[in-house]
This record gives sequence, structure tokens and C-alpha cells, in this order.
Amino acid sequence: RHRFEVDIELRKSKEDQQVSQRRNVNPTTEVTEGACNQEVENYLTNLDEIVEKIQDTSSIETQLLAVKSIRQVTLQIMLSEESDDDVPIDSVIQADLVPKLVEFLSCNDNPTIQYEAAWALTNIASGNSDQTRTVAFSGALPGFIKLLSSSHTHICEQVIWALGNIAGDGYETRNYVIKCDAIPALLNINIVDKPVNITLLESVMFLYNMTWTISNLCKNHNKPPPFEAVCELLPLLAQLVQVDNMQITTDACWALSYLTDGPNCRIEKVIESGVTQRLVSLLASTELTLLKVALRTVGNILSGDKVQTQSILNLQGHYYLVNLLKHQDTSVQKEAAWAISNIAAGAEEQIETLIDANIIPTLIELLPK
Repeated sequence: RHRFEVDIELRKSKEDQQVSQRRNVNPTTEVTEGACNQEVENYLTNLDEIVEKIQDTSSIETQLLAVKSIRQVTLQIMLSEESDDDVPIDSVIQADLVPKLVEFLSCNDNPTIQYEAAWALTNIASGNSDQTRTVAFSGALPGFIKLLSSSHTHICEQVIWALGNIAGDGYETRNYVIKCDAIPALLNINIVDKPVNITLLESVMFLYNMTWTISNLCKNHNKPPPFEAVCELLPLLAQLVQVDNMQITTDACWALSYLTDGPNCRIEKVIESGVTQRLVSLLASTELTLLKVALRTVGNILSGDKVQTQSILNLQGHYYLVNLLKHQDTSVQKEAAWAISNIAAGAEEQIETLIDANIIPTLIELLPK
């Protein structure tokens, strides 16, 4: 009944790709190429000029213009593959501009330049793995962590975004983010009171970025994160999975799926957080992406010991599973069948529960004719 005994397709499907490892454009914000080009015209596009301006310590306004220009040209290169004026991210790195951007993170008397520097670093970290690692190991992380306590919501959110990019690159950068105490700093953000005096949409996006970053911190990358660190996120995840927003709930479920993909002691911690009832209810979701990740998480819990399996049966989870065997998506059928097989590997009374739910005939119908 363990995960390694099941076909890889059932456990490592392409749905993992739904959790973007790196982002530089908000997925719910449409940015047209024309609008982007129009804004670029107001800033510097020549790398040598940017380097010159950013070194001008006599004028913070001139340095701010240079930082904004780095932010804008790195953003545009991610939005458009063809632009003669784009400054390649590698060129920005080779010009030794990353340390200057990191330096501006500590300008507490100038939140504008802090924000622009954090945004530019986020864009660089949204590139390939080498570019992400450049930001991760440039000394930026301590500055990012301090800015999580900023009273400026937009700075805090931008830093959360940057940390998500870095954590999503792989287990080394993820573990480094955790080692730099990002998790306690994230937990110190009051998710209810932090987004003050902003619109409802902005508040939702703050929570979305927070959840996405947490999911990347929990992501296994073939080497799971230190569980003693990420399990501290469970109370927050228990709140986020209840939010009435498909994207937030989906990313919270991804985080829970990673945390339950392991030994029974990890599964037990997730159960103790009180999320199982919500997970079972999500098995009725009509949103395919959300349904799949909720189903995977429930299947992981069912792969635990018989008491952990019973926690799902007590919530009538097996009745949801029998319905999912009839789902039009074959990957959902397979995942549901795997979850049911975990129940069938349990105690005798749990097998009888499957029989009483009339699951066996439905399984037989799925067999090749």
C-alpha cells in the first residue's frame, strides 16, 4: 500500500506542473506587450548606462531610475522573446548588478527603491536555475527575510514572491530559504491584518502568493524538506485550504500532498491539523486541477496505517471515491483506484466497508473488456 509500490503515473503525474516553480508575472494579472513596451520607453535600456547610473551615489533618484530600468527590462524579456532592446538576464548578472540590488534591500528610509530592487531580483530569480541560484546565494535572502516584516504590504508581497521563486528551483535553494528562517518570518505575517487599506483583489493576491510560496517550501524535489521546519506551516495551511478561492485552495492542497507523501508520522501530523474533512469535501469539486490534488492527498493519507485510513472512512470518503471511479478523466479514475487499493490493504472491517459501498462492481466495470 506504500507509494513506491504504485505505478509512477499515479503519483507523479503531469499535474505537478500546475505548481509553477518560478513566476515573474502574476497569473491573474494581464500584462499586454504594448503596455509593457510603452513603460520601457520611459526607462533606460542600455546596460552600460544602467551600470553608470546605479553607481551614482550622489543621487538616489538616479540610482532609483537604474533599478527601475533593471526591473522593467528583466520583466519584458520574460514577457517577449523578441526585443532588440532587451537586456538579457545573464548580462545583468555579469555586469555585477545583483549585489547592488541586494544592497538596496536594506534602504529602510526609501521603501520605493526597496520595492523596485526586490521586484528586479524576483524577475532574475524567475529565469533559469543558474540565474535563480545567483540571487539565492548573493546575500539577498537575509534582506528578503527582514523585509517580510515591512509595514508596506506591496514590499512584503514582492519578497514572498521572490522567496517562492527561489524555493521552487530545487531542494538546495529550498533548503537554504528554510535555513535562513523564512518559515518563522512568514508565520509572523498576520494573514488577516497584514493587507490593510488595499482592495479585496489585492488581499486575495497576497494570500495567493503566500500560499504558492508555502507550497514551494513543502515541495519534495526528490529530497523532502526538513519536516520539523515545514510542519510548522500546518496551522496556516489548515486556514488557507478553507479559503473560498480555487487557486489558493489548490496550492494549499499541493503543500498538503507533499507533506503526506512520506512516513506515517508525517501523515499523522497532517491529520492532527484538522484538514481531512475539507480534503474529503474537495473530492466533489468540479475544478479538475483542484480535484486531482485533493484526491492525491487523500490517497496519501489512505496509504498510512489503519487508524489513518479510518480517519477518511469516518468522513465517508470511500463514497466519494466510488463516484470518482466513474469520472470522465481517466487519470482521476486511476488515482481513485489507487486510493481504494490502499483501503483494501487495510483491516478486514475496512475491506467490508468497501464491499458495503458496492465499490467492487464499479472496479470490475473499469477492467479492459
